[in-house]
Amino acid sequence: MRKLNLILLVLLLLSPIPLLAQKSYAIDKSSIIIGGSAGFSNTGGGGDDRFTQITARPDLSFFVVPNLAIGGNAMYSRFSASGFSSTFLGIGPKVAYYFGDLKSKSYPFLSSSFFYGKHLDFSSHISLQFSGGIAFMVAKNVAITGQAFFLLINEIRDGPDESGNRFGIEIGISTFVF
Repeated sequence: MRKLNLILLVLLLLSPIPLLAQKSYAIDKSSIIIGGSAGFSNTGGGGDDRFTQITARPDLSFFVVPNLAIGGNAMYSRFSASGFSSTFLGIGPKVAYYFGDLKSKSYPFLSSSFFYGKHLDFSSHISLQFSGGIAFMVAKNVAITGQAFFLLINEIRDGPDESGNRFGIEIGISTFVF
């Protein structure tokens, strides 16, 4: 009888261990994304009119619940056109919702970001970006990302403000810490 009681006691004490050892996954609560994306464009028309832009966008986000991440991102952009060039630096919050679960090999997502920044030589800039894309897991915690975005832009200048929009695609890499 003592042996049976001892076995039951050991089983009772060890039973919470499987609860603590639950599998977590890339987009589970408390996971962190460290990543970024980059873009390049070069457009031209008739004559010497060329517009070249290079963009880098690092980001850091935290999953507050499964599939929903909040965080922040930064933006560096350098463009030149017809002998003029400018550098933009910006920062702002981000929210993203990822679709998938423990068994998923890729995670489609929707995100929105707000940026405040400054062209180093002439104006401030605020923008709102809406994105949709997918994160393809190439390892347990590393993904290659692709996204399409729509960016609403408002330039704040000494004279009248100027607004516009931009549509584009970006490719990036993300590391999930979980």
